[in-house]
Amino acid sequence: MDKSTRVICVYNQKGGVGKSTTAVNISQIMAEVKNKKTLLIDFDSQGTATLMCNIPTWDDSIPNIGQLISGIAVSGNIPEIDEILSCITNGTYIKNTQEKGKFGWKREEKKYPFDILPVCGADLSIGELAINNRQSFIYKHVELSYFMLKIITDKIVEECDYDYIIIDANPSLSMFAVNALVASDYMIIPTTMTTEAVNGIQSIFSRLEELNLVIPFFHPLGIVYQKFDGVRTLDKEILENTIFEEFKAKIPDVNSKISQSINDNFIPAMRTDKKYLPIRQAYIELVNEIEEKIYLYEKENGTIVRKGLYE
Repeated sequence: MDKSTRVICVYNQKGGVGKSTTAVNISQIMAEVKNKKTLLIDFDSQGTATLMCNIPTWDDSIPNIGQLISGIAVSGNIPEIDEILSCITNGTYIKNTQEKGKFGWKREEKKYPFDILPVCGADLSIGELAINNRQSFIYKHVELSYFMLKIITDKIVEECDYDYIIIDANPSLSMFAVNALVASDYMIIPTTMTTEAVNGIQSIFSRLEELNLVIPFFHPLGIVYQKFDGVRTLDKEILENTIFEEFKAKIPDVNSKISQSINDNFIPAMRTDKKYLPIRQAYIELVNEIEEKIYLYEKENGTIVRKGLYE
């Protein structure tokens, strides 16, 4: 399966390190600035990426990734591409514009420039729990338990024309986290500038190296440092002592602004007003670097060919 779509997993087994924020902002910049057709898959049952796109995660009537996965896990229903596409949507935001010659503001609903396969309701969790149910399909076909998301992404890659698929993975090394990694060509790891978060990356890479020996599907691109100050002594010590490949782009320590933007129902990287410009610029630099790393890797190793389940 040799396609030009690149599937990138945003992963860290530790929560609270900006994983979902990174996935959403990368998707925004890929689509808006780089003009790449981009799909974001929210594969974290917490649904943070879905919420950031202003899609209600508590509404299980919304077609979503959980329905597709639980269908496979519980009853062995392998979705057709039309069923997958029916779950893909766009997040929206409200833009206020002042009309010429009129008093007040016009409120207009706009769509984000990237597509999203959201997670809503409890279906994704049900799919994961099915592995322990003796009556479920996945219990009886345990060899497929790590490939459920790959089945879906392979169909999207084959039938659609996305340039990038970004997967927001579950913060653990659970079955579903491995599903996200197996479905991906590349992986990036966001982390905050704290000793415990950075030290935890060693265990991540140790486990991923072991996993790569068994399931060689993904290539790590590097670490994205979040909440970066650069002046703090701790930040300097972490950079001086890191043994991991990192991105030159650093996301600045403006967590309050990121939180405020999300609270205002705007993806931070889309905002061009002065106080948000450093965030936007950092994510533009990060996306440029992601593309450069992929280009250099494939120049040396060839374009990644997505393998089928038993290749």
